[in-house]
Amino acid sequence: KGQQKHHANQAPIPTKNLRASPYYLPKTSEQAPITYQKTSEQAMQKIASMTKILKAKLEQHPKLVSAIAKRGGVQFLENSTHISSSQDKFWDGNGKESRFIQALSSAYTATIEKEQGKTFPENTDPVAQSLKQWVLDATFLNRNYVEAINKIQQIYTDTKKPLTENHLKTMGKDSRNTTITKEVKNLVTRLTNTLVQDTREDVYKSIQGKKYILESNENTGLVRITNASNTDILLSIENNQVKANNLNHDVYQSLKSAVQAVDEKIKSAQEATGYNNSNYAIKVDQNQVTK
Repeated sequence: KGQQKHHANQAPIPTKNLRASPYYLPKTSEQAPITYQKTSEQAMQKIASMTKILKAKLEQHPKLVSAIAKRGGVQFLENSTHISSSQDKFWDGNGKESRFIQALSSAYTATIEKEQGKTFPENTDPVAQSLKQWVLDATFLNRNYVEAINKIQQIYTDTKKPLTENHLKTMGKDSRNTTITKEVKNLVTRLTNTLVQDTREDVYKSIQGKKYILESNENTGLVRITNASNTDILLSIENNQVKANNLNHDVYQSLKSAVQAVDEKIKSAQEATGYNNSNYAIKVDQNQVTK
């Protein structure tokens, strides 16, 4: 557990299978659809149960949540490997291929979202709840297949047909991308609010660093990251919806390092002055953004 490996930026998610055949089942024999349905349902139930167990553990041990967040959150989990000592290899695998890592990532995401006030009514059907969340995630990411998901959701409500492997994989990718993108969004907002000393929410704020330019406006839901020459857009969120996303590991790590550096400077200044107000303003070098 926790073994690190190189993380490559994910390519755009293909959508042709979502539109072409929402519920394609292999037809190698008459029993194939039945076998597929049972296997899919059993796998989803096992993953859903494990997710609930892990979520409960994370809620009981907030230090674990903090530890995961400090190491990179969902991205850290996706770079990990799960190997069990039992003969049942259902949960084993590297990163996103491991069902245990999938469950842990979902549990971590749900725990973080609960802390942020993102909750849903209790639903005894984990598939229906997952589909509901998928619509929200795909809308935030500005995917061009939101309508296809709505149709899948309606078909499931009417027939309870299982989701395909393509649906499950795409749903998982959208969930992870949403979590990572929102983590980056929060990091940018935190830096601009700290380094640009203006408490008005409707104010456009910008930071010019050695490697990146950060922009935000909480009132309009704007968050933008570009390279220092302002020629390449790495992330653009407008009205709380993603318009462009070309994030990479360097951007993510740079932002986390910048936040950590700023927090340390604020803490040192507060300890030196004995003034512990969280709004205490200190001068911080904006180039820390590209540490």
